[in-house]
Formats: sequence, structure tokens, C-alpha cells
Amino acid sequence: MATKALQDNEVKKLKVAAKIGRNPERDWCLIALCLSGLRVAEPTKILNRDILNEDGSIRQSFTLRGKDVKNGRNRLCYLTPGALKAAEDYVKVKRSLEPERPFIESQVNIHNKMAPNTAARIVKQHMVSAGIESSSHALRKYCATTLRKNGADILLISRVLSHKDVRTTMIYLSMDELEVENAMKALKY
Repeated sequence: MATKALQDNEVKKLKVAAKIGRNPERDWCLIALCLSGLRVAEPTKILNRDILNEDGSIRQSFTLRGKDVKNGRNRLCYLTPGALKAAEDYVKVKRSLEPERPFIESQVNIHNKMAPNTAARIVKQHMVSAGIESSSHALRKYCATTLRKNGADILLISRVLSHKDVRTTMIYLSMDELEVENAMKALKY
């Protein structure tokens, strides 16, 4: 069965679950970055220099290098207001702000990037704690579905998710029967 997008109430539960863990700011930041459309492995590739301004503030958008992205192309990433706030909160407790250090720090060694499978495990643990039976991919689907419900064009959503083909984006867009019914009512004939 395909992964379903999270609902708003599930995102709230997920935030509560992340906030009571051992590394609440880091873990919520990781989740919030995924809710902004990043794949769960991508936050582990971000360096401080990618996302932090010289004064330590967070950039609203930043570029991930092609070697660090699934499709091999440089990717412009945009932060939602919630992800921006989560990143700001995380910076306050981060151990290292050195430009070449990883933004999402490993629990074991701040000099090492967190392994992508560790990031996926952390997200999954918080989802289970929140009573959510889904994969980390549901966070990207939430981003896509929420953008669509707020009127975003499919090409914009495709860009946010960094899809090469808009047909891939279409798979992400969950539609319920009520939405289809309402759309059909708008037709005059």
C-alpha cells in the first residue's frame, strides 16, 4: 500500500513526540526539514555553511549540492516558517557552528555527519511514539498535499520536491472523494 500523507493532527502529535526525546531540538529540526519537502537523508548532507548566515541566523532557502541529492542536480531547498523556527531553536543548542561541520549533528561525534539510516530511524521512532503508522516519506507527501490544498501549482510542488518529472509529483498528491466532488460542482455543465 502507498504511503499516505500525514494529517495536521498527526504533525502536531509528531512534534510532541520529538520534543520529549533525548535531542528534542535536533530531532524536531530534522522532522521539520522533511516537512519542508526534503527527503529524510537530505538533512544529513547539510553543512552549517549551507544553511547558516555569517551571523548564525538561518537562511530561508539554501542549496544542496548535486552529489548529496538523489537526482544528482543541485537542489534549492526552501524552509517553511515552522522549519525555520525549528532550525533557529536547534542552532541555540548545537555544539558546533563551524562552517564545514554538519548542520544535523551526530549524537556520537559532532565532527561526523549523521548517517542517513540514523535519520530515518530517528524519524520512525518519533512517528511510532506519536502513534503514526507510516514511513518518513509521509512527511514529504504532507508537504506536497498541503501545498496543493493551498493552491500551489503542480510545477511549483514538483520544484519544491526536486522531482525531475511532474508525473512523480502527481503520485504524491493525495485526493479525497470530497475534493473531487467539490471540483466537479464548480463545472457549470
